[in-house]
Amino acid sequence: MWGVLVPNNKRALTLIELLIAMAISIVVSGVILAILVSSWRADIAQTAYLDLQQKSRTAVDEISSTIKVSSGVVTSHTAGGTTYTTSSTELVLKTPAIDDSLNILTGTDYYVFRRNPITATILERIIVADPASSRTTIASPVTLNDVTGALTFTYHDSAGATITPGVGDVTTSTAVKVVVDSRKTVQGRTLSRIIDNFVYLRNR
Repeated sequence: MWGVLVPNNKRALTLIELLIAMAISIVVSGVILAILVSSWRADIAQTAYLDLQQKSRTAVDEISSTIKVSSGVVTSHTAGGTTYTTSSTELVLKTPAIDDSLNILTGTDYYVFRRNPITATILERIIVADPASSRTTIASPVTLNDVTGALTFTYHDSAGATITPGVGDVTTSTAVKVVVDSRKTVQGRTLSRIIDNFVYLRNR
């Protein structure tokens, strides 16, 4: 018995159809790749931005806590042949020396906050401690921020007026405004995160 022949309606893709399919596939792949790259870049920028914020915050918190417990701002202090001078970019504080039991001694310890004169991106804390003070055991200098773009201090008296270093008497300061700007270049773009704080000296 002879079978019935069924015509085959299937046909192969023409060259033009194949090229069109390939072109569409390339376009779609390109769009997906562009989205993935954009998302990846945004993630890198966000991570860097959060890192800058954390570093600015850590530096401002450390400086602020030291200002609060200090006994005052000093015009300048010389130690080891180096003179540290209070200015709009450098802060010199004094505080009573202490022993291991936190008892106050007769000597004076000094804290300096500044950008390193050689590597300006480093914001450092320097402690010049009295020989009898327990603070001689604290590491110094210490890097508080290694991506510092700017560091500024503004001094205020009890009436809230601004004291200009070198013109007014910074030792009468009762409050200091601290501003730390951390910066980093990511993918050709400079990112910046500024943190500031207005701090009152508790002992003034």
